[in-house]
Amino acid sequence: MTFEYEFEYDDDVVSFALCVPYTYTRLLQTIQGLIDIQKANDGKILGFLSHNQPLDFYVTTSKLCVSLGGVTIPLLTVTDPDESEFPMKKRPYIIMVGRVHPGESNASWMIDGFMKEICEKENPEAQYLRKRYIFKIIPMLNPDGVILGNHRTGFCGNDLNRKFVHPKEVLHPSIVGMKELVREIIGNNKEVFAYIDFHGHSLKKNVFTYGAEFPVYDPNYYRVKILPKLLSKRTSMFRFQSCTFTISKPKLTTARAVFSTQYGISHFYTLEASYSGYMNNKREMVAYDSKGFQEMGIAIVGSLWDYRKIIDEEEKMAASLKMKREDMIKMQYGNRENEQMIDKMSQKLKLGGGSSMNKSLMDNSTPKYGYGQEGDKKKSSGSANKKFRIRKAKPIIELDTNPTLTIDNASDFVGIKGKGIGSGSDSRIISSKFSKSFREDSSMVSRSDSQSFLGGGKESKTSRHDIDGGINIKLGFFSLIDVRGL
Repeated sequence: MTFEYEFEYDDDVVSFALCVPYTYTRLLQTIQGLIDIQKANDGKILGFLSHNQPLDFYVTTSKLCVSLGGVTIPLLTVTDPDESEFPMKKRPYIIMVGRVHPGESNASWMIDGFMKEICEKENPEAQYLRKRYIFKIIPMLNPDGVILGNHRTGFCGNDLNRKFVHPKEVLHPSIVGMKELVREIIGNNKEVFAYIDFHGHSLKKNVFTYGAEFPVYDPNYYRVKILPKLLSKRTSMFRFQSCTFTISKPKLTTARAVFSTQYGISHFYTLEASYSGYMNNKREMVAYDSKGFQEMGIAIVGSLWDYRKIIDEEEKMAASLKMKREDMIKMQYGNRENEQMIDKMSQKLKLGGGSSMNKSLMDNSTPKYGYGQEGDKKKSSGSANKKFRIRKAKPIIELDTNPTLTIDNASDFVGIKGKGIGSGSDSRIISSKFSKSFREDSSMVSRSDSQSFLGGGKESKTSRHDIDGGINIKLGFFSLIDVRGL
């Protein structure tokens, strides 16, 4: 790389930097500015307010720890003190960390923009986030390296972002303090909703994230991609296509690997910003400056608000579904004298579990047909499969691995062929035509071919079943009605 520079003044001292500098002194001035802005009318500074003097929000400052070089590492806490709507003990945490690599000053500019925006009194998005979350912000985790002018290392000469597995308190006090902070939050049964680690990148363009890794069958495989996608909708500076959600072997000792795997923080993001610039919507390259990095931090506030609204809608739908399930159970079994049946069905349907699915299989007006095939090899002697007519039975079925539902009114089941159910006579084999209609009537049942549904399509012997008041209906991956003698 070559460049030319013409000195403007004689005997002048000029410094050349990879990115716009952001010093430890500037950070302290920024924090003090945030505190000064939030002064109350009586002159008290937020964080030292009396309980009878609530404000819209507050910012408190403390220290995470003292660095190896004896420098205080600032810790900011931002949240709304008003607990009337959302109690403090139920608010999840969001952790923001910057400058673990001291040469990546673009990280400081982004977190600077975030701090100022989340503390903005008149911003409705910031107001709502302060009510729902507690923000822990560590703007400069490696102040020793920043002061010394290091690019990636701390005072001891180590890359601190490679010491999260086994940090030493003597050499890496900031990493030990960071892990203790997270352990304290989790130890108090609180949730760390998100952890964003701000970095700079020397090769790629735009801003992008490295996220936590999950297998494709895990719901978090998709959930962790929501926030980056929302960021890409907020600003063209962020490029979703550049994001990756895998953790390679050399990265196993980083904060992302340790906190996402060992501490269960699924929404962990290493936010990388290019040193050079980004490609806008017109496919033009735009160089970054301090203002551009700050705007990126502001966009993060808006994207967190977008994600929070999605979660709110999810919670409303879950609550509505739970109420419908409870109403359905009461409607089906509310007229029974034994009220314990409602509690029993509530446990079977796993109310509030999220993944249970329930459906009324039949109605009063239209008779349906069900078929039984005994799968227990120990009862393989006796009559063949039987065909039954089902009338006025309204079981509520749970689609699960091995759910079982007991229907007390066995008189609703009447034999069609032979001498009736339990007579010992042979009944004709189940027809593929009916098995298809049965599956179509119950949308909860997996669509399989008739042979799989009928156990291969061959006649099999089953033992005699006497029905004296009970019928068990079992649903697995295929819908099989099992008539048992009680």
